[in-house]
Amino acid sequence: MLRASIVAIAAAVVPAIAAASDHISPLDGSATSSTFEDVSAFGGSIPLSSGAYAWTAVTGDARSFRDAVVIDNAALIHLNSATAAYTMQHDTGTRFVADAVYTLSADIGFMTTYLASGRSAPYRIEIGVLDAAGSFTRLAAYSGTAVWQGHFGDGASNQASIIYTASGLEDGDVAVRLSRLDGGSDGRWMGFDNVTLSAVAAPVPEPSIAMLLAPGLALLGFAARRRKA
Repeated sequence: MLRASIVAIAAAVVPAIAAASDHISPLDGSATSSTFEDVSAFGGSIPLSSGAYAWTAVTGDARSFRDAVVIDNAALIHLNSATAAYTMQHDTGTRFVADAVYTLSADIGFMTTYLASGRSAPYRIEIGVLDAAGSFTRLAAYSGTAVWQGHFGDGASNQASIIYTASGLEDGDVAVRLSRLDGGSDGRWMGFDNVTLSAVAAPVPEPSIAMLLAPGLALLGFAARRRKA
C-alpha cells in the first residue's frame, strides 16, 4: 500500500515535458510564400520583388513561375534569365529563442521542359540573423549542386535542409536565404519550391527519480506524524 501511494503521488507531480515543433509562417509548406503557388500566376509569372510574396531580392531577382502548358506546378526561378545567379531573402519578423532548433528545408530542381540531361547548377540555402539595420549574418548554410533529372512538376527534385540551434545571443530576427550561384553546366531555370522553416523548442529537462519521489515521501511522512499524534 505504501509503494502504491508513493507511485501515485510521484505520478501526480511529474511536470509536462514540452518539445513542440512549429512551422514559422508563412514558410509552412502551404502558404504561397512557401509553395509559390498562386492562381494569378497560372501560365505566367509573378516577380517576387513585387511584394506578392514575403521575399526580397538581395542580388538579381526571382519570380514565381507556373508552366500551365506542360505541368501545373509553380516554383521560384530567376526573373528573366535561365542561367543567372540570384539570392532571395525572407525575414520572419520573429526573434531567436535560446536553445530552440531551427530547420530550413527546400526542394531543389528545374522548372524547364528542355532536354537538359547533364546540366547542373550550384545553390546555397542559409539561416541567419537580420539585425535592426537590415544586415544579414549567416549562422548555418548548405551548398550543393542540382543536377537536372526532369521537371519540378514530375516530382524530379531533391531536398536540401540545414539545422541551427540558437545560442540565445542572436541579436535580430530569424531570416533565411535561397541562392542560385554562378557556375554549373547550362543549368536552365534552376529553382526552389516547398520552402519550410520550423522551430523545435528546447525540451524541459526530465527531473530525477529522487526529485519526483521527494514530495510524495514528504506527504507520507506528514501523514504518519499526524497518525502518531
